[in-house]
Amino acid sequence: GNNAEQGRAILAERAHPAVRRVDTMDGAAAQAAELAAK
Repeated sequence: GNNAEQGRAILAERAHPAVRRVDTMDGAAAQAAELAAK
């Protein structure tokens, strides 16, 4: 396993305002591009 669920739980628990959760690498890339364009 890759402990993805455990990692998601830790990130949700911390609720850091600069951390955004996405479900896929494609989603992460799209969000990174969107943020870089700002």
